[in-house]
Amino acid sequence: MYFLHGEQVSPAPRTVTAPATATAAVRALLNGPSRSERDRSRTTAIPCGTKLRPLSVRNHVATVDLSGRYDDGGGSSLSMRARLAQVVFTATRFATNHSVRFELDGKPVKHFGGGGIVLNGPVGRADFKDLAPAPLVESPLIGDTVRTPVRVWGSADTVEAVFRLKITDTAGHTAADVRVTSG
Repeated sequence: MYFLHGEQVSPAPRTVTAPATATAAVRALLNGPSRSERDRSRTTAIPCGTKLRPLSVRNHVATVDLSGRYDDGGGSSLSMRARLAQVVFTATRFATNHSVRFELDGKPVKHFGGGGIVLNGPVGRADFKDLAPAPLVESPLIGDTVRTPVRVWGSADTVEAVFRLKITDTAGHTAADVRVTSG
């Protein structure tokens, strides 16, 4: 699932009961970051007490129906967009889901939050790319144990697709610091 690290989405490893589905992942997301994740500065913009009503998938669009609490608290436009991005990135982590349509208490959402974020159709990761780091590393994740050779995957929205990749151990010592080209 995807919490926030600063103002950007950040994947966090979580085990959900089998089968691992978008429903289970979104439910776990709504429970908020674990103590370990909070210790690693992971937060959430989703209001405590938000509940998942039905989640269905049709034609690669996940319809996520959340309790009205999800829209509570107002907040800045950035905070409200981060709230949406967390659900979108979590639900689209599954290959069967390319985008998300939001509902609140069974009713389609056309405008979200006090800032009136327009949701006139399904939204995907590209709609929130400004809230994702470049690159967005999706494996390995924080706390994962790795062995050499290390395989890193994710997405990169960078100029010329070149960036630096730094891997540290639990003590913060640099294990690798290399220049990488995505492709």
